[in-house]
Amino acid sequence: MHAPARNGVAEIAFTPPIDSDREAARRAVRLAAVCVLGVVAAGLIAIPRISMRDYIGFSLFFEQFVRIEPAPLCLVAGFAVVVLLCTRQLGSVDVELSQPRYRPWVIALGSLLVAAVVWGGITLVFHRFLLADDEYSAWFQAVIYSRGHASAVVAPEWCRWIAALTPTSISATPGCTWRLSYLPIHSLYNAGFIALGLDRLGGPVAAGLSVWLVASIARKVWPSRPLRAYLAALFTATSTQVLFMSMTMFSMSTHLLFSLAWLWLYVDERKWSNALLPWVGVAALGVHSPFPHALLIPPFLLRYLRNRRYAFLGYVAAVYAGGLSYWYGYLARVSNESAPAFASPGATAAVAKGLFHLPTAVQSLTTGLHLALVPSWNAPLVILLMIVAMLSWDRLDTFSRDASLSVVLIIVARMLMPTPQGEGWGYRFIYDALGIIALLAAVGVERLATATGARTATRLIVASLAISLFVQLPLRARNVAQVISPYRNGLEWMSTLPYDVVIYPADLVNWGRQLVRNDPFLRNTPKIMSRRELTPENQAALAATATLRQTTISRADLIAHGLPLAPFSMGAFQIAP
Repeated sequence: MHAPARNGVAEIAFTPPIDSDREAARRAVRLAAVCVLGVVAAGLIAIPRISMRDYIGFSLFFEQFVRIEPAPLCLVAGFAVVVLLCTRQLGSVDVELSQPRYRPWVIALGSLLVAAVVWGGITLVFHRFLLADDEYSAWFQAVIYSRGHASAVVAPEWCRWIAALTPTSISATPGCTWRLSYLPIHSLYNAGFIALGLDRLGGPVAAGLSVWLVASIARKVWPSRPLRAYLAALFTATSTQVLFMSMTMFSMSTHLLFSLAWLWLYVDERKWSNALLPWVGVAALGVHSPFPHALLIPPFLLRYLRNRRYAFLGYVAAVYAGGLSYWYGYLARVSNESAPAFASPGATAAVAKGLFHLPTAVQSLTTGLHLALVPSWNAPLVILLMIVAMLSWDRLDTFSRDASLSVVLIIVARMLMPTPQGEGWGYRFIYDALGIIALLAAVGVERLATATGARTATRLIVASLAISLFVQLPLRARNVAQVISPYRNGLEWMSTLPYDVVIYPADLVNWGRQLVRNDPFLRNTPKIMSRRELTPENQAALAATATLRQTTISRADLIAHGLPLAPFSMGAFQIAP
C-alpha cells in the first residue's frame, strides 16, 4: 500500500513477505553479488594489460590502478562471495528490521566526527600536499579570491617568464595576469576559509555537511523509516572515497555538497525551497565543471513533467538556461577577454556534443576500470545493496526510482566520455552521486533482510562497516602514501633550495609539469620555472639577471631525490628510465 506525497515521493508500508517475495529478494541479492563480482573481475583481469608501458605512460590513472587496487578489489570480491554463501537458501522469517528512534544529535555528532577525521587526514595522511594540478589550481584561485581579486597580476620583473612560472590549469593572459581556467564556485567556496586563516577546512566541512544532508534527505523522504537515515549516513561516512577525496582540494567534495543541497531542496517541497532550487542548481553547475550536476538531475526534473507541474518546470528550466549560458560565457572570457558575458545554450550543447562519442576498445577498458573503483572505494556491501534496490524496481517508491535512473544516466554518460580520470581516489566522475548511492543502499538493506533474515543482514552490514573502518581506511592511507610520497618529497626538496629561481626539467619527470607551483602573488622563494617553457632568449635573459640566485636541476638530482622519471620515447616505443 502506497502513502501519497507531493512530487511523486511515496513510501511502501511494510507487510510480512510471502515466500515468493522472499525468493525474489534472494534472487536479487545473489544477482547483485554476481554483478559486483563481474565488475571486480573486469578490473583484476585488466591489470596485466594495463601494466604495459604504453598504458602506464598514457595516464597516471593506469599506474595508480595497478599499484593500489588489487588488494581492495580482492577484499570486495571476498565479501560478495560471503553474501552468495549466506543466500544459498532462504533465511529465517525475522525479516523486519527494527526501526530505532531518530535522534538528530546522533547524526550531528557523526557529521562532526567525519569532519574531524578528514581534518586530521589532511595532515597525517596527505601532509597537506596537493598531488594533482586540478587541486593546486583550485587552491591557487581560492587564494586570489581570498584577497578580494578575480585574477592575480604578475609583477613586471617576472612577466617575461610567465609561461615557465604558470602552474598547470592556470590561464596566463596577455596582460600578464593569472586566473583559473575552470569554473569558479569550488575556489570561491574555499576562499572563505582561506580568508579566515583555515585554508584547508573546506573539505572537512563539505564531508560533514554531506553526511548530515544524506540523513536529512532520507528522513524527509521516508519519515517512518528512520533506519534508512542512519544507514545512509553510515554508508556515506564510511566511504573511503568520501573521506580521502575530502582531504584533497579536488572539487568533488564541493560537487557532492551542492548536489545534496539541491536534492534536499527538491524533497523539501516548501515555497521557499522550490524558489531556491534552480539557483542552487546553477551554482552547482559552476563548481568546477557543469557535467556532474547536469547528469545528476534530469530524472528528478522529469518528475515535474510527469506530475504536470508545467509552470514550475518552466521556471526551473528558465533559470537553468540562463545559468548555463552565463557559465559558458564565463569560460569563454577566461580564455578570451573580449568574449560576451552570455552565450547561447546551443553553444553549450555543441561543446557537450564534442565530448560524447562511442568509445574505442581502449576507452571501453578504461570504463571497466572506472566502474571497478566504485565498490573498492566504498564499504564492501554498499554497491551490492544499491544494485539490490535497483533490481527491486516494482517495490521502489518514485524517489528511489528517480535516484536509480540518475545513477544509470551518470554511468552511461561517462561510458560515452571515457577519458581516463588521471590521479585521484576512487572514481572521481561518479563522486557527486555517492549520496544517492548511499540512499539506495539503505533501501536495499530491507531487501537483504527479506532474503536472509534481519539477524544475518545486520551481521553483514556491521561486518561491511567494520571492514571499511578497520581494513580499508588504513589500507587506503597506505595507498595514498605510495602514490604521493615521491612527488611530495621532490616538491619539498625543490621548495627549500637556497635560490631565488629553480629551473626545473619537468619533462624528465613522469607527470612532472604538475610540480611547477608558485604562489599566485609570487610570495614563494624559490620560484620554480619549467625548463621547457623557457625559450633560449628567456634563458639568456634569466642568466644575465645578476640579482637572482639561480640553479638548474639535473637528471642526477631528480634521481637522487626519488622523483619518478618519465620514459624515453622513440617513435611508437617507450623505454623505461
